[in-house]
Amino acid sequence: MLPALLAALAAAGLAGALAWCGPVDRPDRRHAHGRPTPTSGGLALIAATVLGVVALLPGAGATTRDLALLLGLAGALGLYGAADDVWDFPATHKLLAQVLLALAFSLWVARIDVLPLAPGLRLDLPAVVAVGLTTAWLVVVGNAVNFMDGSNGLVVGANVLTLAGLGALAALTGANPLLAGACAVAAAAGLGFLPWNFPGARLFQGDAGSQFSGFLIGGLAVLLAGREPTAPLFAAVAALPILTDVLLTLVDRTRRKRPLFHAHREHVYQLWLDHTGKGHAALAWRFWALTGAAIGLGFAIHRAPEGWRFGLSLAAAGAGCLLWGVLRRQAPISPSPLAGEGGARSASDEG
Repeated sequence: MLPALLAALAAAGLAGALAWCGPVDRPDRRHAHGRPTPTSGGLALIAATVLGVVALLPGAGATTRDLALLLGLAGALGLYGAADDVWDFPATHKLLAQVLLALAFSLWVARIDVLPLAPGLRLDLPAVVAVGLTTAWLVVVGNAVNFMDGSNGLVVGANVLTLAGLGALAALTGANPLLAGACAVAAAAGLGFLPWNFPGARLFQGDAGSQFSGFLIGGLAVLLAGREPTAPLFAAVAALPILTDVLLTLVDRTRRKRPLFHAHREHVYQLWLDHTGKGHAALAWRFWALTGAAIGLGFAIHRAPEGWRFGLSLAAAGAGCLLWGVLRRQAPISPSPLAGEGGARSASDEG
């Protein structure tokens, strides 16, 4: 598909320019890299995705408005992330920006207004509940992607796979072709950017990329829910490797009364790197395989009758929690008082 190829080439070219003249992320106690590295490569992802979607627009249909607004809001959050890459805003300010943009999407673009909970039970949500649920979904997914962006290629590759899965779901369910095409374009942009980040880490996507990509993935799932109400469930299952590590780590830090808005190195993937001594490439390949398995599980659940999908998704989440617990026991947190604590920033470890 020509728009996807255009997005991939644009992302690769723009990433090269940012690697040459973009802002630089300096290593510190919290970051996983050991040398100053250009960041805000996510600006290439934003521009390339928008360019590819524009190439899809002729004859696109009524979904054009919703997708354009989603890209605008995700792009605004990505630009805020780019500014944060340079000036390092407080985590609470970043959270406020996420909530406001997610609320705008829920009010003026689309929302999750139906929950198929069980066979014969479809819950129609009141407007205020639907807005709150959609806002929370977008904030959680966006933060999860941002928090996990701490190892070369890990999140970029996982996002490519998740977007490809969402695109396949859109095609299988007969959704507006523009949505399937947008997923393919965004995945292609990620592929174009990936060689700059993996394996050599010549450029980080920074908060510009992680904030944009997380919001975009969450928003595309909500837009697909207009045709396939369980699309957000599929996206949640596909993103289980990311969501599980982030949410359970936050629960564990809450239990241990550790500050939630302080940066740390207590995610399972970070502990795995520290305890095994293996490199970022070894971690990325494993994480991508796990994400691919989660996407396959999502498709398997989608083949079940609609009424069973919520329960099966909960079972998948339970299995993910068990796996997280096993991995966490294999790589426990260091008892050092400095372990897991960084500065006041709670963004990606890569930058």
